[in-house]
Amino acid sequence: MSKYFSKLDPNHKLFKNLVDRNPIWWQNLVNDKDIYIEVRKDNYLDVYYNGGRLLNLSFTNKFKGQIHFEYIPLRSQNDYLPLDITWDIISLNNDLIKILEFQDFSENELRIIKKRISKFYPPSSEKGIQASFVLKNDQFLDTEFQHASGIRFDLIWADVDTKTLFAVELKTIGDQRLYISDKSKQSTNYNKIDLQLEKYSDFIKDHQNVLLSHYQRVFQVKKKLGILPSGLKCLDALDYFTFEEKPILLIGDCAQEWINQQRERLNNALKDIAYGCFYQGKSTRQFYIPEKTKPNKYIFKQPFE
Repeated sequence: MSKYFSKLDPNHKLFKNLVDRNPIWWQNLVNDKDIYIEVRKDNYLDVYYNGGRLLNLSFTNKFKGQIHFEYIPLRSQNDYLPLDITWDIISLNNDLIKILEFQDFSENELRIIKKRISKFYPPSSEKGIQASFVLKNDQFLDTEFQHASGIRFDLIWADVDTKTLFAVELKTIGDQRLYISDKSKQSTNYNKIDLQLEKYSDFIKDHQNVLLSHYQRVFQVKKKLGILPSGLKCLDALDYFTFEEKPILLIGDCAQEWINQQRERLNNALKDIAYGCFYQGKSTRQFYIPEKTKPNKYIFKQPFE
């Protein structure tokens, strides 16, 4: 585990060249309020819009980038393109299609790419909801943490008041792992939410110090690049922070009727495993961690536990 995350180097050439050269395309990405940028352990950056990875950026002897082919917009003068059809084959005249020229990620270019990504990750999708939480709150330090063991944290919240890092698991009400019956427990695909969060908790307990060290370096890189969320810019470092052992379950598209029906069952299933369960509506994106239970924010871990 320690070796797995020791690769992240705040002085890596990618980060140094972005600061020293500050290319215009980088400025356009950083200044776009719909975009957020994450630091990865292998010294590259992931640029996200609506939860879709708009750009993977690395550096060896030069900047290198990747974008998924499905996110690349095509341009044509006509909505419908003619096909050449013979008895044996159907073909398309490629001269009638042009690929968007990225140039410097100008506002117009990004707008077209965003529109394309939204077809795969609309605002109502789990990824879209994840993005809205990141952009509408100011202390989410990271998204999509992944480890070779299969552990993946959707969100990492850096709580300035308590100097604590929290792993947050985001779900939507359509996720079947929230609805487990005795019959489903017999399935080979049995993977309910309490087992998932228990795995996360065990992982954090086993690797607390290494996780904290990793995120201290993530913080350093983000501060150097000027991409820290606004609520963390007041900090010079993550000194004296700890990593909370128990994760938080966040369900991001609830109606109050659904909460009333499901919260007792979920709270009882997770009260010994999770730090808390947060139920938030489709338009409610304000995130904070109260000291004790408040409406639709249930805190299970007692102070000084």
